[in-house]
Amino acid sequence: MNPENNSTDTDTATAKPQIETANDEHVHSNRESKAVIPAVGRTTTKKPSYICTKSNLNYDCILQDVRLNHNEPNVFGLGWKNNDQKNVTFTNSRLQYLPKRLFEAFPEMELLNAEDLQIEEIEYQAFKYAKKLKTLYLKKNLISNIENFRGVPLLVHLDLSYNRITHIKIDAFAKNRELERLLMNHNHISELPGFQNIDNLEELNLSNNDLQEISDTQFRGNPMLNSLDASYNQLRHFNLNQLNDKPNLSFISVSYNNLESLYIPGQVQKLDARNNSISNINANSCSLQNLYLSNNQITDISALRNCRSM
Repeated sequence: MNPENNSTDTDTATAKPQIETANDEHVHSNRESKAVIPAVGRTTTKKPSYICTKSNLNYDCILQDVRLNHNEPNVFGLGWKNNDQKNVTFTNSRLQYLPKRLFEAFPEMELLNAEDLQIEEIEYQAFKYAKKLKTLYLKKNLISNIENFRGVPLLVHLDLSYNRITHIKIDAFAKNRELERLLMNHNHISELPGFQNIDNLEELNLSNNDLQEISDTQFRGNPMLNSLDASYNQLRHFNLNQLNDKPNLSFISVSYNNLESLYIPGQVQKLDARNNSISNINANSCSLQNLYLSNNQITDISALRNCRSM
């Protein structure tokens, strides 16, 4: 997800983007685009500060050389009727914060790639105008605090990985029922927000954080959950029994933690619990095809007698 613009401008019309990923290497074959984001203080008769001059098959707006700090609170302006771009990204840019004006300027935006821009914070009510946003990449920034994503009711894919997040408000995802993929790995999270209202959540990555405990009601909802990664934390307590009612759950990783006991949900096909302090295993039924238990303190594996698929 790191754009590399080794591209050549053409005079052809901008094609509708076909998004595969937000990887940087997809930013190529640039074409001219007429969408503009003017700076405050400029009139429509003058050339705006930031212009979408390029596009490709994945992005119909590529903003280049943007520099945004708190001394320029209104750098993204309004009043440009042709800003109907749906897929927006940045190259060679630095944003101290994610501004509300960006979503005002692109009301039709469905995907925003704001990776690796040195973003430190998200402006208050930044997503007020992000009603159509479905995919948001905020990977590899400097964000430490997450309030909520209430203004993004259609959000499906959210990547917050590789930031500096220490605090997430308990109801941060209360209005994101359509969210399917949530990546929060490689942060400094010690307490989890509520996930109960995320009805469509399929993939959740919590790995490489500072979690010591996951409550027995943390996954009270989430009937569609398919993949859960909580590896590389400091977990001493995480009762997997609460996951029994997730019929689609096929993969769990709790490797590299401090767990002393392990419950194996009956529907899970692949379970990685390496490098813990597990001495007790419990499994009422078993669909496991792959089980990884190396570097634990297990002496009795009789609980695995029903695991005939392995």
